[in-house]
Amino acid sequence: MSDHDDVKDVSKLDDNLFVKLKCKAFGNKQNYDFKLTMREFFEGMNIPEPLFKLNDSPSTLTIKMQTLDDKKRLLQLSNTEKDQWVIYKTPVTASLLDFHVHNDWVRTITGAREGALDMVQPHRMIPYETQLKNKVEALKSYVSLANWSSELQLKAERKIGNKYISNIPTFDEPIKSPKESGAWSEYIWIDLEYDVKNNQAEAGVRLFHANGNYYFLPIEDCTHISPEIIAVAEHFVAYLNANMDDLKEFKGVNEENKTGFIQRLRCSVGDKGEVMLSVMLPYYSNDEEFAPLDVFDEPVSLKEIVAGYRSKQNGETQSDEQMEVDPQEELKTGKPKIPDWSSETGNPKGYKFVAKDFQDCHPSFRYFDVGQADSHLNVAVPFLTKFYKENKEKLRIHGIYTNWIVASRRPSEWTRGSRVYHHVCGELRTTKSVDGFPIHKFPFSWSFAPTTPNSGILLEQLAKLVDIKKNLDLAISCEYRSVFLFFAKKCRNIIALNEMSEENWGMAKNTKTRIIFTGHNMKKIDFEYRKSGEPPAALIVWGVGSTRINVITRLIGFGLKKIAVVIDKVPDYKNSLTPELTKMNTKVYPYLSLKRIIPIDCDPGGSLISMIALYEENPEAPPLPPLVLRRLDPELECQLPPTAIPPTPLKPKQDAEDNQEPDPKRRKLFEDNFSSQGSRGATKGRGGGIGAVRGGIGPVRGGG
Repeated sequence: MSDHDDVKDVSKLDDNLFVKLKCKAFGNKQNYDFKLTMREFFEGMNIPEPLFKLNDSPSTLTIKMQTLDDKKRLLQLSNTEKDQWVIYKTPVTASLLDFHVHNDWVRTITGAREGALDMVQPHRMIPYETQLKNKVEALKSYVSLANWSSELQLKAERKIGNKYISNIPTFDEPIKSPKESGAWSEYIWIDLEYDVKNNQAEAGVRLFHANGNYYFLPIEDCTHISPEIIAVAEHFVAYLNANMDDLKEFKGVNEENKTGFIQRLRCSVGDKGEVMLSVMLPYYSNDEEFAPLDVFDEPVSLKEIVAGYRSKQNGETQSDEQMEVDPQEELKTGKPKIPDWSSETGNPKGYKFVAKDFQDCHPSFRYFDVGQADSHLNVAVPFLTKFYKENKEKLRIHGIYTNWIVASRRPSEWTRGSRVYHHVCGELRTTKSVDGFPIHKFPFSWSFAPTTPNSGILLEQLAKLVDIKKNLDLAISCEYRSVFLFFAKKCRNIIALNEMSEENWGMAKNTKTRIIFTGHNMKKIDFEYRKSGEPPAALIVWGVGSTRINVITRLIGFGLKKIAVVIDKVPDYKNSLTPELTKMNTKVYPYLSLKRIIPIDCDPGGSLISMIALYEENPEAPPLPPLVLRRLDPELECQLPPTAIPPTPLKPKQDAEDNQEPDPKRRKLFEDNFSSQGSRGATKGRGGGIGAVRGGIGPVRGGG
């Protein structure tokens, strides 16, 4: 039966309550929109709301009806189109109710080694100077196209005066990669595949084709990976094959997917060639529970899940404090303290865990099976500790972690899974120094530092371009915490334009410079401007999508004169750069324009290049419109010093209108619309306005 066929004859259906729904929109709708549409879908058919569960494909769901009559009624109804969602219905037999993730990939033996290398390093046979020239030419064509696209858009929006101010920049000589053969990536996944007949493992990298099949490139042929990582992977697989009996409890190999107990390796390399190793273990969720719509994105505390399990296990009530230890805290020896979620501390009441980026609450943690993780660690800890002791000097292994991917199986693309880690042995981190500043890398701190091999060069170039002074502020919009800390000692204050709470930035307390967390809150941004009396000296944007455009235009309204935009991965085979530059060009026009681009090669032999785009004040621009600064909330207003910039006086009638309480129904309508729109709603309504003209840089009527 086709997925696209409705069922008219329901007399022969299995005696179960399950139905599969298929719709392309399931995979890309926001969570709020999904719940609202599904609720209205079943209300419109006058059928009680079922329970839901995500299938392997993001476009399919399995639902559990309340009664067999409800199931028959649903299947007899024609396909319904709801908000341009065409939803197909198919019955599900009990024998097909398997909701775990399965990899339907097929390993391609044909195509050979050269075809696989063409996927990782397509330009490896071209002289390096020619590679660099071709990448820069591609960059220039993307920038030229962005200038043309920006002019068309500004004309359509009637924002061009007497003439269009061009956004064609000058290009610096490209900065070469330190290595001309292979990027030698220092933060990469290595796959393990198992020979079922001989029960032997092999390390390499899966390179996927467009049809979903892949070629397995052995580790010795991976010229794009640093030699330190290759050496660790080769010795680890040799050790695994020689000591497979130590894993006899988990010796079973999945013949179809060629996977075993140890699935993948991830390594990062420090300043002195030391390697931090993270070993991914399999996680088979026992998630058999269907859930109502209201709990799809309900977060669950990992701390509470583990503490509850340990209380039952040990027969006593206990609190779990494993998330409280800050691994950035230094001892007098200059080394971080070993936290109590490490195996090296003994853990008398059971193993403890840390989540990715110290994330304590996530929907997927509901399905973290602590008992299963314990059974894994009972085998993995002695196995990995033995490998560490035998090879730490020879291979310069700094430390070892284990990790699991825990899937939430819910139809919300940003809440489907998270990672849980356990420190097995050795050091906690590796260190990379950039311009004298140490950047500490932890396997579980994904948002701490950029992963491109040239990230150090990017930071050094940024510092030269921005030319920060100790007595000036700097605004930064970036997801990497190390970028903030790198600049924190070079200026007076850092204005952090990220939506991240200060509690998640424990490292900031070690810096002498203040990092001020404003996020996208306009009131806090206005507060910092009025307090300092001047705009930030510059704004660094690491990826155009990392901040809202209305925040950038507000800073320009303050008098911001310089913006440095970092795009660390620009492919030469696909134009992903033009839309990002067009967005920035049109929103800062006409007060700033693109003046300079610095290309930085990050992928010799490959197709990627990094760049810094510098926007500076445009001498041909008209004067900025008068800036309107509203009075802040009393708790913020009272914190301003006497020297702060005062709020703009408002006319009495205008002030009364601004402070009038909105109608409750209209307020509820706005709040619902704002929630459903997410970041898109931030530029609409009372709270997100930036200027008197939509999209402009004029007076602000909304506070934040």
